[in-house]
Amino acid sequence: MNPTIQVRLRTARALKRAGMPVRIHVAPVSPHSDNFVHLLAECSDWIWMDLLTDTKENFRNLYLSQGWDYWLTKDAAKEEAENFIKVLGDGRVYFGKENFARGWNKE
Repeated sequence: MNPTIQVRLRTARALKRAGMPVRIHVAPVSPHSDNFVHLLAECSDWIWMDLLTDTKENFRNLYLSQGWDYWLTKDAAKEEAENFIKVLGDGRVYFGKENFARGWNKE
């Protein structure tokens, strides 16, 4: 059983308070509340985002059944990354597989 988002955020907050660098993955990008990015900002040092890359039809079909077709596109994920950058600032949000390892070598 996967922990709830609240449990994950509480754990991330505790790790950050303890001085551990915290990266949160937002992948796949999906609909969320306007407050979500602010919650992530307070409990992480940086965020990595990507679109749905899971090839399992069940997951893709879940998005389609909810009318979330747009969230399956690279444009949606890039747009959301830009929205996150507006809140968190440049250098705290990375997008796509090519940027997966970025942010780890912060000084």
